[in-house]
Amino acid sequence: MIRIILPTDFSSNSLNALSYAQLLFKNTEVEFILLNAFWPLTSQPTDDTTAQPVMNTSKSMERQSLKNLEALKSDIENSNE
Repeated sequence: MIRIILPTDFSSNSLNALSYAQLLFKNTEVEFILLNAFWPLTSQPTDDTTAQPVMNTSKSMERQSLKNLEALKSDIENSNE
């Protein structure tokens, strides 16, 4: 089985690349691995009051990324039925 990593930022270009990969490998047993990477916000807090909002924002970004990946996975699975 071929494994293909498909990086995505959920833009139309990355979704077009995904569609193209599906078309290109439609007659091949393949496992697509969806990858969304983001750079969490960081700062050099001077005290504990500035550290908390940055941590909350990073967690929020992570939750949104996972939510978008799950939705994309579901869309792919539904389109292959």
